[in-house]
Amino acid sequence: MCGRYAIFTEEENQELRNIVNDINEKLKEKATAMKTGEIFPTDTVPVITDISSDGKNTSDLFKWGFPNFKQYSGVIINARSETVHEKPTFRKLLQSGRCIIPASGFYEWKKADGKKEKYFIRSATSNVIYMAGLYNRFIDNMGAVNNRFVILTTDANEQMSYVHGRMPVILSPEDSFVWLDCNSNYLKVAELFKPYGGDILLSQNG
Repeated sequence: MCGRYAIFTEEENQELRNIVNDINEKLKEKATAMKTGEIFPTDTVPVITDISSDGKNTSDLFKWGFPNFKQYSGVIINARSETVHEKPTFRKLLQSGRCIIPASGFYEWKKADGKKEKYFIRSATSNVIYMAGLYNRFIDNMGAVNNRFVILTTDANEQMSYVHGRMPVILSPEDSFVWLDCNSNYLKVAELFKPYGGDILLSQNG
């Protein structure tokens, strides 16, 4: 699973800085809810919902995690890409609720000698990764509408398997257009549900 990730906005992370700056400019006061740095479930973060033909992103602020109505506590933060089309919670969203979550990388824990070692995983060739997600709208107890998302996961690639057996579905720029294209049917987007094909860097982090 993917239980935490990161949004770093230092000068070398220009793509993420642009997304964050666009949201600050568009949402003004509402953008104060936006979280950067290490991201935890229920944080409010940037999410991409569309990409124009010239490559410009349409982004918004969503909250990470669907309400867990079965357990009445916690949130659902991931969805297995292999079975997402079978689950009532996610099935319809495959057509109408696809989104992309930009990140500097993600965190995972390796079990070793009865302990858990925290690792940060990022692309070896880019300061940003784009994770496939699904979103939906929920109404809270106060009547406010909240957009919430989950991150899709797949089997780990060979490098990632050293730490954990799962990883987020990470999209290439070309795959991102396919994922957000409302004309892409399930068979088309299901081709994207595969282990990341690029090189990654693993660093022990705390």
